[in-house]
Amino acid sequence: MKLFFIFIFSIISIANSHAQVSTASDSYNTIYTIEEGEKIIQNGQVILASKPYDNVDVTLPGFDKYFSEQQNMMWCWAACIQMVINQRDIQFEQKEIVRAIQGNFDWSTATEEQIKTFLNGWKFFDNGTVRLTTNCFYMRGVPVPNMILRQIGPHGRPLIVSIKNNVSDDEEHLVVLYRALFQVGVGIIDVVIYDPLRNETKVVDWSTCLKTISGSFFTTIVSNQDR
Repeated sequence: MKLFFIFIFSIISIANSHAQVSTASDSYNTIYTIEEGEKIIQNGQVILASKPYDNVDVTLPGFDKYFSEQQNMMWCWAACIQMVINQRDIQFEQKEIVRAIQGNFDWSTATEEQIKTFLNGWKFFDNGTVRLTTNCFYMRGVPVPNMILRQIGPHGRPLIVSIKNNVSDDEEHLVVLYRALFQVGVGIIDVVIYDPLRNETKVVDWSTCLKTISGSFFTTIVSNQDR
């Protein structure tokens, strides 16, 4: 069973100079037009666009306020779960997450199965009534762009993703995608990671993601009012 360290991935826009031409009906997607000759990033390289085309910045507005630095070297997985839950304005501390998953206060990592089991049934109670319930679908390998865009766009939820650790084949990092730059006719261009260990974000091109992403946790947190 692989062990997981968890980070958070995000995806950012790469050119503030792009002309905004329209805004989608929901608050997540803003469409831009890249003109011929404009600089773009493709496979980690800066190139000039050979023709005009649209790109879509798919994001979770304000998600940065949920960034949470991990509380020790091993708890990046707890920090990421905390951020996913806190996005629904539920305060859940990392030590509480560790106790819920490990059964006690443990400084160790968590397995894929432990994380999946927790995210497939955690409930938040308010005055004895279940207010929120989590569900999770896990898949190995790299998710297709449409799955990512649908999760963080129309669904409005971050995506926890595992990435390979260069240090050991038995250890992986988990990440959460919360923003994507998608170019029509090209695909996803860049992602940005929030690293709870270093408390920082980093831009990562999609070609690197294809080499390092090993699995994804598609998590939903459903309110009783949504049922």
